[in-house]
Amino acid sequence: FHCFIPPELLPDVGTLPSNVKLIDLNTDITSKENQCGLAKLFTRVTDQRQTLETPLDKLIPTLSSQIIYYPYILVEYKPAFGHIFADYLTSYSHWGYSDIDVVFGDMTRWIDTDEWNDYDIVTYGFGDQDKLYLRGQFTFHK
Repeated sequence: FHCFIPPELLPDVGTLPSNVKLIDLNTDITSKENQCGLAKLFTRVTDQRQTLETPLDKLIPTLSSQIIYYPYILVEYKPAFGHIFADYLTSYSHWGYSDIDVVFGDMTRWIDTDEWNDYDIVTYGFGDQDKLYLRGQFTFHK
């Protein structure tokens, strides 16, 4: 698990399991007031046409304020996380996202082998399995 959060917000970092990595994206921000390190990463989903209309030096502070003051906006980016965080995913076979209230255990006990191997995207939801869309509760990509 990669946690993109300033490490000082978590208690006793030394007690975290070995599969939990803390990544502080604010380390290269000179003025941390109204700035969010995620904003720079999220500009990866913009295309050249958009940066011509709004240069990155203006887009990053705007996106920062959206993330800081309206953090729920992050759910709109979930399907793009594979592209946004690509540099952090190179050594993994799968990546995914879930709601914050999902508790994971031994995932091999409830995810079938064919789901891991035969499908590019697997998504779980409750009560709407007949619908065709990605669910935020838990989705993983190959």
